Amino acid sequence: MQLLRWRVGTLLQPLSLVKFIVVKDLAAIVTRTRRTLLDYLVYPRPPSPFLSTRVLGMSSRILPDSGGGGGVDDDAVEEIHGGYRHLNQSSLSPAKKRKLDEIANLGSPSNPLLLLPASCLLQKGFDLITSQAKSSPEKKRSRPFTVSIEGNIGSGKSTFLRYFSAMPGVDTHQEPVDMWRNLEGHNLLGKLYEDPQRWSFLFQSYVQLTRLNIHLQNTDSPVKLIERSLQNNRYCFLESGHDSGDLQGSEYSVLCEYYDMLESQLDIGVDLIVYLRSTPEVVHARMLKRGRCEEANLPLDYMKLVHEYYERWLVHHQPHKPPAPVLVLDANQDLDAMKLEYEKKKSVIMGHKALPS
Repeated sequence: MQLLRWRVGTLLQPLSLVKFIVVKDLAAIVTRTRRTLLDYLVYPRPPSPFLSTRVLGMSSRILPDSGGGGGVDDDAVEEIHGGYRHLNQSSLSPAKKRKLDEIANLGSPSNPLLLLPASCLLQKGFDLITSQAKSSPEKKRSRPFTVSIEGNIGSGKSTFLRYFSAMPGVDTHQEPVDMWRNLEGHNLLGKLYEDPQRWSFLFQSYVQLTRLNIHLQNTDSPVKLIERSLQNNRYCFLESGHDSGDLQGSEYSVLCEYYDMLESQLDIGVDLIVYLRSTPEVVHARMLKRGRCEEANLPLDYMKLVHEYYERWLVHHQPHKPPAPVLVLDANQDLDAMKLEYEKKKSVIMGHKALPS
């Protein structure tokens, strides 16, 4: 029972702060979730029995039984963090700590954290979010013509954005890779590539939050170009992670339900998808040439996997039809040829002309 209570508290901890979407400004969710994820990284051990009830109690304060309003209790959040810190500094003997790890079947790289299904643990929290989000002005605000730039690693997404950023009336947003590489000193991107089964859930949770922040950032520009989208995360990377076994069934369910809630309650839509289509061999060579340390050991097979799921989603419309028209550009070409393609399709990309069906 103590182990179950700890696992419930642990699952609720990284996701419970999603409630800030509808009760506080968007900056708060990013700031506070960074703090929560950091504690998850630094203190991933189960608390001692006398702390389990305390942690579970604090979680119940964050996700209350009733559907009433009000913000997250800051003291409750801090107390949860304190509970994990207390364990780390506790006077329990090393033998007792080892025994707790053995009981939980945790504490080694070969036994990553196991999570319980989202449907039974988070339903109350999602009900609360839904009841409050329906009246949120964020859902009703007007947004610019929004274009998602999609493609494999090394397909030229950043180059595309740099090209169009020089044009008036265009707001561009690159992937927040620096945030993924430095979460209070922790390189989540590097951890993902080193051990995807251990880190995929945590990484995708954080990626989803950072993408949400980009989707909902206000701009006075009539055109907004973003490097990859929340929809990409859901229908490309979550699907590939689940099928490969890097995301367990319960982890996949949590992230899918999280996305479904965001899509139904907030304006995260896109108006056009630009797919920079390339062969895995070409982009793998480009990736090695640019020399990011996290990507140094990424095999060609990984690039083939990403390519396969992009093709499923944007070409074959599986497992879900893309949320907007898809403009496919041949990204195997060199930079000069690509610039000519950009100019030819500029009126479509800028929203001045509809993509022919």
